[in-house]
Amino acid sequence: MNFKKIKLTKSQRIWLKAVLEKDYEKFDEDYLKVELRKQLTSEFDPSNFDLRVYRNNALTLIGLWHIDKSNKYLKITEEVIEYVQKMIFLNKGIREFDAEVVANNINYSASEVGVSFLLCSNIGFFSGGYSMDEKIGLKIASLPREKPYDKFLKYESLENSMEKYYVSHKPTKTLNQFRIQNTDVNKTNPASEEDKIWKQIKEEFKISKKAFGLRIRFIENKHKRKALFRDIAHAYLLSKQHMPKPSIILAGGVIEELLRLYLESVNITPKENSFTSYINACKGHQLLINPLNSLSDSARHFRNFIHLEKESDHNNELTNYHAANTVASIFLIADGFVAKKGD
Repeated sequence: MNFKKIKLTKSQRIWLKAVLEKDYEKFDEDYLKVELRKQLTSEFDPSNFDLRVYRNNALTLIGLWHIDKSNKYLKITEEVIEYVQKMIFLNKGIREFDAEVVANNINYSASEVGVSFLLCSNIGFFSGGYSMDEKIGLKIASLPREKPYDKFLKYESLENSMEKYYVSHKPTKTLNQFRIQNTDVNKTNPASEEDKIWKQIKEEFKISKKAFGLRIRFIENKHKRKALFRDIAHAYLLSKQHMPKPSIILAGGVIEELLRLYLESVNITPKENSFTSYINACKGHQLLINPLNSLSDSARHFRNFIHLEKESDHNNELTNYHAANTVASIFLIADGFVAKKGD
């Protein structure tokens, strides 16, 4: 199989093994680089991994296979897929799966199932969901909007699914290649550069610029729509350039404006013009309950990160994982718009 032929350097293997030892706990890449400084070559950069192997501070299924073929998550992921497949046969309308519910049925912990949800999403079985707090994983996993059941209906084995994903996706740009390609955004043709970034967003989050535009069709002002598309692209790009703070601030601002405009479109007036008030107004009218309950802390408190004093505590330091979660929250909120309005 082609995915088994991926070649990893010695430093890449050292890095992936060290990451795997963290058992999908959240961590800071910069601190790990310091810990491994005597083992890695001076040229090593975690941004140079093929994203089919390592992305957002975590090994993918393919990366996991290369480092530890007997790892428990390979077996758990197989059982998760088989369980979800059975549930789809029994309930054709099902679109979301809760880690705790699945865990109770296949006798694993919710966190183990949550990690497996994320690994499944790496190869297209899920299109995203709501992140766990304690681990890099999903507490709720959502099926893709387009052809939601296809992957499960055609499932034969985990290795076959990994191979199909590997072969059907062109070698994914490393973060460094992506960074270099987009260094001059706004210098030549901003529109075409923005479209390139949205192609990367589609690959990672399984939502195109056009599909996102349909989800926010209640925003009719073309200049406002253009600004939102731009800011989402830039927030995503910043997260890939290892700049989590500006990425979170920008993505949080997008979420805040989306909620404000959504409330305006359904004729609801919040008590005051603030992010917290927008959230409370939505919840008070039973709108967007699941997406809002699952907003990461980094998204909820994005305004705090404008102030440097908030970063005096090590516990408040931001990572690329926080940035990726905040950007992902934009698309979860957008899915909520569709679900509520019946579009």
